[in-house]
Amino acid sequence: MAPHRFVLALGLGVLALSGCTRVSSTTQLAPKQLVPETTTSTPTAAAVEPRRLERAQALLSRLTERSRKPPAPPAPPAAPLVYPEDLIAVGYASITAQPSTDVAQRRLMAARASRIDAYRNMAELVYGVTFGSESSTDDNRLQNDVTRTRVTGRLQGVEVISIEPLGNDTYQTTLRLPGVEVARLRGATASR
Repeated sequence: MAPHRFVLALGLGVLALSGCTRVSSTTQLAPKQLVPETTTSTPTAAAVEPRRLERAQALLSRLTERSRKPPAPPAPPAAPLVYPEDLIAVGYASITAQPSTDVAQRRLMAARASRIDAYRNMAELVYGVTFGSESSTDDNRLQNDVTRTRVTGRLQGVEVISIEPLGNDTYQTTLRLPGVEVARLRGATASR
């Protein structure tokens, strides 16, 4: 077999790989005169040529079969991560309830106390509250009623939105915890 047929088969294989499904020629080529091969080639070399052509044709047929198959459907897009909404907590503190004789110091203490109250409220929102209650009665009358609450947790990523006076005697602090941090903090608690 002539080497030009092998090159032609290989070229057709490359075209099929690139997605080409049809080939046409606009120029007619004159048939080439076949010249008998000389006996200088060894018998094993003559046997190799038909095998190459067979392999090239098999490759070409496999490639054309692949091009006829419909493309695989695209993979569904990954579901976006859903985070809970941002949490907002507010804390309050009275200025006159602070234990100081200096008015400026009372204001600073009230601002700090409102901030601590806001952090406690944020921890309640993220981690929940543990309740304990105890009541005692005497002659069917309530003598003593005690309720205890407990909040424990570690807060990171909390943003202080504002610390401002509310009226003449109160400070208000507003905190925000992004939803991503809420999910991370709750996930860390669940893994314990």
